[in-house]
This record gives sequence, C-alpha cells and structure tokens, in this order.
Amino acid sequence: MEHTPLHTYDWPHILASPLQETPMRTKITLSVDPSIVAEAKALGMNLSSVAEGALFAAIREHRNRQWQEEHGAALAAYAREIERDGLPLDPYRLF
Repeated sequence: MEHTPLHTYDWPHILASPLQETPMRTKITLSVDPSIVAEAKALGMNLSSVAEGALFAAIREHRNRQWQEEHGAALAAYAREIERDGLPLDPYRLF
C-alpha cells in the first residue's frame, strides 16, 4: 500500500485548537503507570484533555519533521543561492 502524506491542510480541525470541543469523540484504551494517574487525578487534571493535548503536540512535531525532510533539499539550495547571489531585491533596500 502506498503511503500518502497528510499535510496540514488535510487537518483544519486539528490546527484550530487541540482541545476544541468536537461533536464526536473516539474512545481509546491507554496503559499508564497508576502512580501517574493517581497524581494527575489528585491535581484535578482531566486525563482525556491532557492525552489529547499531548497527541496534538506529537502530531505537530511529527508533521514539522516530515515537512523539513521533504523540503530540506530545496531550502538548502535556496540558502546556497542567497549566499552566492545575495537577496533578489537587495539593490532596492533603503536600509
């Protein structure tokens, strides 16, 4: 099966807010150290919100790494071009 990368424009609901209320939620099962769960509950933390926020951050980091890997060569080539030729509009700068 061919992997089709999901780009940020495929996920507008995720980009809006990681903890935004949505009409549907998916129930999942997680295995977590009981002492961590007990401390989080003692602090009044909402475990679902914390897990959702952590997943949101991990997805964002993963997508950023993917983007950098996919576009790194082009960015490096552009940086070399700027280093060699300078900025395209440099002669028109007033500062």
